[in-house]
Amino acid sequence: DHGGYFAKHLNTLVAENLDFVTGVVEHTSNGHDAYEKYLARFKSFPVPVWSIATTKMKHLESHAVAQSLLTVLNGFIYSGMGINQDMSRIMVMLLGYGEIGGALGKLIAKDLSIGSKLFICDTDVKKHDRARKELASFSVTPLVTDNMRTFLGETDLIVVATSAQAITREDISYNIKSGACLVCVTSSDSLFEKDAFDDFEKMPTQTSEYITVYQMIGNPSRKILLAVNGLTLNFVCGSTALPIIFAIFALFSVTIKNMVQEQHTAGPKAHTKILKPSRSDQDKLNRVWEKHFGVMEGYSSTCCMMGGGYGVPLWKKIDTFIGREAALATIEKKFKDKKLLAIT
Repeated sequence: DHGGYFAKHLNTLVAENLDFVTGVVEHTSNGHDAYEKYLARFKSFPVPVWSIATTKMKHLESHAVAQSLLTVLNGFIYSGMGINQDMSRIMVMLLGYGEIGGALGKLIAKDLSIGSKLFICDTDVKKHDRARKELASFSVTPLVTDNMRTFLGETDLIVVATSAQAITREDISYNIKSGACLVCVTSSDSLFEKDAFDDFEKMPTQTSEYITVYQMIGNPSRKILLAVNGLTLNFVCGSTALPIIFAIFALFSVTIKNMVQEQHTAGPKAHTKILKPSRSDQDKLNRVWEKHFGVMEGYSSTCCMMGGGYGVPLWKKIDTFIGREAALATIEKKFKDKKLLAIT
């Protein structure tokens, strides 16, 4: 599962396909949260549920994805191909301070000039102190809130990094600053409510490849800009974070292998928690990965990933990439030798 899409229907899915469903492996933080909510409601799962969303490797991937997202924002959305503005001199709001949001927040704060503002909005007040602490060393002090509407009227760029449908029709029509740009860096169906743009019409004559302009019906002076028409920026603009993605999908495969093996050895039992791969498995994957791509900066038992200290961004190591087929073939052979896994 890549986003918790099976969580709402897990009981039905398993009941109707009992002989075919071995379990679930979740990939994302949003999806992990969805299964946590399921567990809080039903107290147990009908099948094992594993998640790699809270592992060390996923923390590293979040930073790599955030770096690539910032590259796309600067190179496509705010360049001459899009809005044609200096992104370092604008007012930015980040909705959601989770894995991607937190990593992206650090990079945006680093690039903003004095006089700009960074608004951090998260309904989880526990993340407020974390945001203030992680962003305290930058020249732009973040303004943290649990109510985004406090700052919507002065924000130029709104980055949605939350699974909640945070943007409403009222926000689009009245609260958001005219001319502001909306960007989605999470599941695209999480950006705004379905009727959010019912008071607006698309302007094809003012639409570039990366920016869609919406004009309010009856009030042509009010416009809202939508990056890649509301789709997920990191998928549409090709900002997939390589080569860390190979480690993530290998971890995904190892987790599936572990889940199947445990089902055969442990037999039926109650599934009352979300499971995750062991640190030992992650370390084994890390050692194989590093033989091809160099040191995985930030991956150590002593490094606190939530507090920063990522080292050299992984995207800078792409020059060590030796080719997908060669890398996977070598990794596959090594895992076969260790009787752990064959990557297909």
